[in-house]
Amino acid sequence: MTARMYAQLAIVTASLVLAGCAPGAAPASGPTPPIPITHPHALRTCPGVPTEHFDEDPAEVVAVHRCTADFHEVQGVLNKVQYVDDLRGDPAGLLAAYAAPDEVRTSEACDGDLPDPLILWLDLENGETIAVYAPLDACGKPQADAAEAYAAADFHRVLVAREVAEG
Repeated sequence: MTARMYAQLAIVTASLVLAGCAPGAAPASGPTPPIPITHPHALRTCPGVPTEHFDEDPAEVVAVHRCTADFHEVQGVLNKVQYVDDLRGDPAGLLAAYAAPDEVRTSEACDGDLPDPLILWLDLENGETIAVYAPLDACGKPQADAAEAYAAADFHRVLVAREVAEG
């Protein structure tokens, strides 16, 4: 390569870096629901956004939702049934448990159990809805305190949506 080509390459590279287009380390993705939420009515409350660790100010949270799904066969047709539950009462304890930091991943062997990541959808004061997962233990499973807070939370069912499962 000539000196001129190196200079041009340096200018293009610098432009890409300054524009934020340079390749970087791929972000780690958070856990996903065991069965994705796909029904349009359920997606209004629990949009298909990437999950993240809960790092928001709890005072910014105006509503907490839990969306889950399972499969049922009805008259020989497999249906995907999706549930939307709203938290009633004070979310402080649940949000405090979810705010705990993820533990450092272990290099030790972990069992192959893949538990539900206990995802919650949070409506924020600014109108945004985010999906947060329970903080992870060293094996990538929900921490016990978060799992206990999730199980003890006062959720009430507000929607059941059925659709034929794609297969």
